[in-house]
Amino acid sequence: MAKTETIGQRIRASRIRAGLSQEALARRADLSNQTISNMERGESNATVETLQALALVLGTTVGALLGE
Repeated sequence: MAKTETIGQRIRASRIRAGLSQEALARRADLSNQTISNMERGESNATVETLQALALVLGTTVGALLGE
């Protein structure tokens, strides 16, 4: 059975592909560093608004972050 990638893992992978640190992503998306860290580790869930901000900064779509 294949392992399913989490939203946090997709955010992290997109951030790394974009060449951004957690701090840089947080700054550009107007979020805290802790918010990014918690989402990437699966300790908190992103709101729709947060996913939209992240997708814009990362040059992707909310659907892609959700694994659609």
